[in-house]
Amino acid sequence: MSKDIKDMSLPINRFIELGQVDAWLRGIADIVPHPAETGDKVMQERELHASVPGLTVNVLDSNLHVLPLADRHLIDSEDITRMKGFHNLIHAASRNNVRVDIENIGGSALEVAFEPDEPFSRSLVFGATYANVLPTLFGTQAVNRRR
Repeated sequence: MSKDIKDMSLPINRFIELGQVDAWLRGIADIVPHPAETGDKVMQERELHASVPGLTVNVLDSNLHVLPLADRHLIDSEDITRMKGFHNLIHAASRNNVRVDIENIGGSALEVAFEPDEPFSRSLVFGATYANVLPTLFGTQAVNRRR
């Protein structure tokens, strides 16, 4: 009986880990930032640190999110790209036209980084670029630009 339970533990752990990653991605999809305005007059923390000598400012990167994975062999990038949470995240980033980089760091952590200053077309997801993806595939209108 105990051997049967040991044989089942790996699939159960994988199932639990998949659920945790999907729920985390759905949560990240809900907090996708809006694109940064180029004309903002608000002084960013980095600029404040550079402009005021003697003032120590710890810069918090609120656009970087990391989820440690319990077992590096249970989940791979293909599993993640099939998740509903992953699709929600890509859709939200595309809709807001915000660059999102998603990386599986050595199989031990999942990293999601937003760049509100850059367009969605510069996104890099598990090594794949989204430069040639049409925005209409994700529910936004394509911008018609002529130069």
